[in-house]
Amino acid sequence: MIGDYRGNTKEGLTVYGDNVTLYHPEKTVCIAQEGTDQDWRNTKFIPVIPETVVKYTGVKDKNDVKYFVGDIGEFDNGDRFVVGIEEWLSVFAEWIGDAECEDQTRDFYRISRAKIIGNKFNNPELTK
Repeated sequence: MIGDYRGNTKEGLTVYGDNVTLYHPEKTVCIAQEGTDQDWRNTKFIPVIPETVVKYTGVKDKNDVKYFVGDIGEFDNGDRFVVGIEEWLSVFAEWIGDAECEDQTRDFYRISRAKIIGNKFNNPELTK
């Protein structure tokens, strides 16, 4: 099961987990993956690049895949957008290029009919 947080390691791997923590003594930002028995001693802490840590938005795409902040979605007509979340926890989509129909992202039902094709951290070329 994919957790509610995602981040990239320095080695280029994308990891998912249930929490984000500042791991001491190295003071490294880590994604925490809990053990199966919910015992904190079995929690795995994976160091990640702080700028790549993002949270699940509460919305899924047409393939039932979780949208995380920074994900790039695409509609069947080719229109693309980057998913974001504002300070007051409102999810929004920022259009890439000239969208054919910009109101497609005004409701989550429509966003959920698009598919995730990448994210701005691992696939910056998709934002051009």
